Amino acid sequence: MNIYEMYTENGDIADFWVKHKSWGIGTAARVLSIDGLSFGKLKGKAPYFVGNPVVLCEFYVQGKLENSALLLPDADTDSYYRINELDGLIINKNEGVIG
Repeated sequence: MNIYEMYTENGDIADFWVKHKSWGIGTAARVLSIDGLSFGKLKGKAPYFVGNPVVLCEFYVQGKLENSALLLPDADTDSYYRINELDGLIINKNEGVIG
């Protein structure tokens, strides 16, 4: 599933957490917007919509905000997966608490 499909699965709302398969433990991103939208339908059809829209995120390392406006690369690939955020800690059931 790519980032755009995750957005759709999240009810056409950004504000969800992802991790890339190649990122180390404690690294995660919070998706803020896609194609300038924090909510609402994306243009086109899944899985790529119109022109692989730009994904803006916050980037965290060891629970600390490292970049508040990062463009997420390769959002059209299945290299990302969703994780949960809870009480300021990033939780990944595969890795345990990382924050």
